[in-house]
Amino acid sequence: MELLTKPSLLFLDEPTSGLDPGSSKSVWETMRALADDGRTVIVVTHEVAHLDLCDRVLILVPLLEADGTVIAGGRVAYYGPPAGGLEFFGKPDWAGVFEAFQLLVGLTLSQIVLSGGARQLTQLMGLNQLSYVFPSRWAYAATASTLNLDTIGAGLVPDPRWRHTPATWFLDMGMLAALGMIIILVTWWLLIRSRPGPKR
Repeated sequence: MELLTKPSLLFLDEPTSGLDPGSSKSVWETMRALADDGRTVIVVTHEVAHLDLCDRVLILVPLLEADGTVIAGGRVAYYGPPAGGLEFFGKPDWAGVFEAFQLLVGLTLSQIVLSGGARQLTQLMGLNQLSYVFPSRWAYAATASTLNLDTIGAGLVPDPRWRHTPATWFLDMGMLAALGMIIILVTWWLLIRSRPGPKR
């Protein structure tokens, strides 16, 4: 109905939500035809099958609080032509891009939880031990040791890795440095192996 007035600007929020694939494609082609007719069409969508019909795409990623809750809004991850987005993210299709975002958000949340700052870990068997292989655990512990978090009274049960002593701080920083080196070496090895040419 709104199209009868031939608006020059259209804002559409999830226009293909709940549609079958054929109807969805038809809606996308109609939006493309409207844009070709000189109208500006802005679409908010999670459907990635027809992003190649867009002139520009804007990809937002969520911002997270320290405790892992999502802040309203987000930040720009990419803005530009669809083909450039695939090249920018290094993925063959948009579904792969969004899978990578889900993995990134999952890794970020796990780092927050396993740092020991959002949730007390010393009393959680298994999770406490798992946290030892996450750099965020040792970085948070070094910061807590520096600030003497045990005596400030942040409402958390004191953690032995937060003691305000030089030995504890050096242990925290040493573990952080060691894990950082391991991550760098593994990343370097994976990059070498993914290079075209003979494998080493």
